Amino acid sequence: MAFEFIDSGEVFLFPGDAQIGSWLTWADLAWNVTDPNGKMRPVKVADLFPRIVFYKGSHHASYNGTLSGYVDGVGLEEMTHSDLVCVVPVDRAMSKEMGWDRTLPWTPLLNRLKEKTRGRLVLTDHNEIPPDPKTLNALSAPEQQRFAKQVVVTDEHVDYTL
Repeated sequence: MAFEFIDSGEVFLFPGDAQIGSWLTWADLAWNVTDPNGKMRPVKVADLFPRIVFYKGSHHASYNGTLSGYVDGVGLEEMTHSDLVCVVPVDRAMSKEMGWDRTLPWTPLLNRLKEKTRGRLVLTDHNEIPPDPKTLNALSAPEQQRFAKQVVVTDEHVDYTL
């Protein structure tokens, strides 16, 4: 599911537990939406990816949960917005108990998500320390301040404000 904010063009992407097979089906999707001027305009999935500002990491950031590099216009590498934030729902203890800890979450994907978000990567595991905006040196001071206001992490939930 994706939400496009018509006034800003920003997009939130919630792919649920989609894995690569699902991502591969999205490239040809298109529909018509009403723009801010009341005119209909066509939108393809590939039009959304550069404008994603919030990505709920798919399939708990498993090795095959986020497409990268296979389909033009769809996938992690196409998420190029400078304000990109990613939240990954993960429970490392459960993953280990199930024997999935080598691939869920997948360390190379977490590293790439951290790069793409310039440190604005939040893992929901209770033992994870959320990023401290003041220490995210890849962000400018105004970006650090914005991130500090946008993301609030508690033991029960993560709040994100656009």
